[in-house]
Amino acid sequence: MLYLTKEQYLTIIEHAKQEYPKEACGILAGSRVFTPVNQRSRGFSPVDEPKVDEPEGSIPTSIISGVGASAPLKYNEPEGSIPNEPKGSTPVGVVTKVYKITNISESPQTCYFMNPEEQLKVFKEIRQLGIEMLGIYHSHSTVSAYPSSRDVELAYYPEADYVIISLKNFDTPEVRAFKIIEGKIKEEKIVVRKNILFICIENSCRSQIAEAITNNFYWQTFCAYSAGSKPSGVVNPNAIDVMKELGVDISNQISKGFEEVKDIEFDYIVTMGCGDECPVFIQRSSNVKRINWDIPDPKGKPIEFFRKVRDEIESKIREIIEKID
Repeated sequence: MLYLTKEQYLTIIEHAKQEYPKEACGILAGSRVFTPVNQRSRGFSPVDEPKVDEPEGSIPTSIISGVGASAPLKYNEPEGSIPNEPKGSTPVGVVTKVYKITNISESPQTCYFMNPEEQLKVFKEIRQLGIEMLGIYHSHSTVSAYPSSRDVELAYYPEADYVIISLKNFDTPEVRAFKIIEGKIKEEKIVVRKNILFICIENSCRSQIAEAITNNFYWQTFCAYSAGSKPSGVVNPNAIDVMKELGVDISNQISKGFEEVKDIEFDYIVTMGCGDECPVFIQRSSNVKRINWDIPDPKGKPIEFFRKVRDEIESKIREIIEKID
């Protein structure tokens, strides 16, 4: 299973359209995480990119050895191996980076071949970021989104998802993903996560809590953001404390205004119930769903009140997800 943000999904489609009638190609990178079966997944926030302290320029010899004019880069890892897989969990790929790569095939309208120099540069950056290659995407200009015999022949990475964008119907692209192992093709599910914005006045308590709960516990469904019409500039210390009780650190979060989220296309906009002062965020998309929650402002209240508000917010987030499902 492969998780993409809405922006990432639209990016690979737009890349395919820009290169049409040639085949576009690129790499999807991110983290492979383990989702407990039938449980919410705690402790992973794909909105925040992983940080590592590795020295610059370090590239495994298994990557370098594959560089050449006639073959893509290649890993020397055991087929299908996924290290440290927790029992009862399902491994999924969460994309954090999309890399467009030049197609240097001699027949670019019918097949793709990635530029090795660009490929090496991408693998170097992936290594430095502490993430991994999750998939390879390319487009089909005139045929359906299913691996061709040439695609199967070039499937050097058994651990990768091969994402195909078909522009057979240019205005309604078809996007599908596959595992290709020893010539056998198996379709994989693509999940495009929806964008949700939580807003209030100061972006200090409720909307911050809602953003953190969603990005840490319900990231499989949403990419969450928060903002305020009159941001205070700080996150309330009690909000930080009640989220820390759930194992989530929001001490580095900042109170944000609408300007910082104005270019994001949201599927849901949730106001916290600020009465007549409740801000209105103008969304460019007409398909946005607007929801108003009547949740009391915990500012100035004791920590017990913050806990009650936190739990009520999570309950309402679950209600939204249940309606989607």
